[in-house]
Amino acid sequence: MPKKLFLVFVLILLATLVFAGCGGKTEQPPAQQDPGSDSQPAPQNNGQAGASTDFIFVSSADKESCESCHPSLTEDMAKLEGHPPVEIENGVADCIPCHPNEGDISMKTVIHDPHYDGDNNGFVANFEGSCVHCHKLTNDGQMPAAGLEEPGTQFEVIQVASVDQSPNGCSDCHEKISAEVEKLEGHPEATSEDVADCINCHQEGSPLAMSTIMHQGHLLGKDYEKFGNSCINCHDLEKEMAVKGL
Repeated sequence: MPKKLFLVFVLILLATLVFAGCGGKTEQPPAQQDPGSDSQPAPQNNGQAGASTDFIFVSSADKESCESCHPSLTEDMAKLEGHPPVEIENGVADCIPCHPNEGDISMKTVIHDPHYDGDNNGFVANFEGSCVHCHKLTNDGQMPAAGLEEPGTQFEVIQVASVDQSPNGCSDCHEKISAEVEKLEGHPEATSEDVADCINCHQEGSPLAMSTIMHQGHLLGKDYEKFGNSCINCHDLEKEMAVKGL
């Protein structure tokens, strides 16, 4: 083979190899992205009022009265050391003559303490410690214990959870009480941020009693559901269920 022809053949072969090496690369598909790589972490419940969490709601219709859990109050009272013998015929109403509203053996004291005290309390462990097993919301905003309501009282069925989303009371949910009051049509200007000052106008026993407007406004609306519709957001278990701040 002539020398020049051989050189041409070699050059063509080299060119072919170079072209195959450069142009023959196949384009790689982009790396698949982890579907969760751009997603934001789920918000954590930081203990602030309204933080998202799973609530266990209990209906006020689940239990009708004390007798739903205590079929024989007479027998239960006989188990209490030091309690005099009694014959209970009219339910919890028969307890009131000896257990008035105030004092060391007031009804709320002798009932709340055994239902909530102790690390392994049966009512808390087995019945969610729910206030609405005993207390029912009337259509005029009161929360009497079932069996102590006035004759003919009508009740609203409500769903509540037993969670404390506002350990400091009103201010955990309502940063400024005066700002909330401004939204109420016809309400005079509020000059205080202390919930205790509301009692000056909203005394118990009046048509605008604090209990009435708070129960109706919180438990019959939808906005309060994100706080669990919970009684203990406002009421203090450590202080015989007094309203926080009062």
